[in-house]
Amino acid sequence: MDYAEYLHSPDIAPEIAKEFGETEFNIPPQSFLDLEGKIVAYTKNKSIVCLFPVYERQTNATRNLQGGVMTAFLDDTIGPLAFFTAKRPVVTTGMDIHFIRGIPAGTTAICTAKLISRSKTTMFFQAEAYTEKGKLAAILNSHNIILF
Repeated sequence: MDYAEYLHSPDIAPEIAKEFGETEFNIPPQSFLDLEGKIVAYTKNKSIVCLFPVYERQTNATRNLQGGVMTAFLDDTIGPLAFFTAKRPVVTTGMDIHFIRGIPAGTTAICTAKLISRSKTTMFFQAEAYTEKGKLAAILNSHNIILF
C-alpha cells in the first residue's frame, strides 16, 4: 500500500480492543492516546500501522519532529502490537534508533512495526517512521519482555 493511503484510513483501535473484552489494562495505552495515535492497519500477531499528528510543540529548532518524540511514536506503535500478540503486558528493555530525516510540523508521522522474533519471555520488534510522502525517517529495533 502507498503510505499516503493510510492518511485517510479509519481508526481501528476500538475494534481490536473489543477482542480483549474487559481488562485492567488500557488498550491502547494512555501514552498512545495522549499522542493522539490512531491504529489504521493490523495483521494479527505480525504487524501494525499507526498515525501520529506532528505538532509545532513537538519539534526541534528546524521545525521537524524532535527525536525523542519520534522515538515515543515508534515505541507507542510497538506497544499495542506487543500487547495484542502476547495477550498480556510487555515492557521495553532496550531499543536502538537511527534517524534518517525529519518529519515536519503540520504533517502526520506514519509508523509501522513488525514482530521479528518471539520466545516465551521475550519479543523483538522493528519499527519504522515515515513522512506523509512515504520517505523513511527513522528505524527502531526493540527488545521487550513479556510480563506475568
